[in-house]
Amino acid sequence: HCAAYVPSSHDVSGKPVDFWLDHVTMNNNILKTAFDFQTWVGPIKVLSLLSTSVVSSNIDPSTNPYAYAQQSLLQLTHWYREQHHCNFVSMVA
Repeated sequence: HCAAYVPSSHDVSGKPVDFWLDHVTMNNNILKTAFDFQTWVGPIKVLSLLSTSVVSSNIDPSTNPYAYAQQSLLQLTHWYREQHHCNFVSMVA
């Protein structure tokens, strides 16, 4: 999935909690819905495209909430694969 809300860096740095929570909630909802939907249609593949901020060692303070939300998605995807054997993958684009 490519879902994201991308405001200005000023908006992100001004409301980091809101921005992080919005993105983590969005990611959780997408993966949970895909997981639940498999009950009706069978296995679903989810590809989450992550930004390079996930692998950067120098995260810009103005985009910290976005980078950490992306890292949370990376970990959540891994856990769905590990615990539920879902065909969910993440890729840095």
